[in-house]
Amino acid sequence: MRRSMGLGAGVHRVCAWGRDAEMHSQGYQHLLDIDGWALLLGVDIHRCSSMHIAESRVGMPAAIANIFQVPEDIRRDYPDDIYIAYGSTPDDAWAKVQQEAERRGLIRKRCIGRAECLLFKTRAVVSIYEDALRDDPFGLFGLSRSAS
Repeated sequence: MRRSMGLGAGVHRVCAWGRDAEMHSQGYQHLLDIDGWALLLGVDIHRCSSMHIAESRVGMPAAIANIFQVPEDIRRDYPDDIYIAYGSTPDDAWAKVQQEAERRGLIRKRCIGRAECLLFKTRAVVSIYEDALRDDPFGLFGLSRSAS
């Protein structure tokens, strides 16, 4: 088994085992390259860190990225490897991506006990997000273009 020390500041850790564990433990790009699967157990798309690949490929307009920027007076109270969710927009972009993926039949849902589980090909779902970021990022987040 291999575990990464994370990407960037160490927030998005990856654990892998078996064939190609070394490659998979380096981040999510290989998962997308091989058209691999994601299995979310009891959580929704908001816990699927591979979605950030779309942001790194396409880029996020500064006006949107700034909404989620943690202010320094909050950031200094926490170690660099602690993730802090900050900011919100009128629309939940990742929920829209999940809804579109479900509409297209890309996500299989089942329950294990009371936990709803989602199974999907990661590349297909990340591509929905990537396309939306490229086509209309402000609309995706429910913002007017004047926000830029």
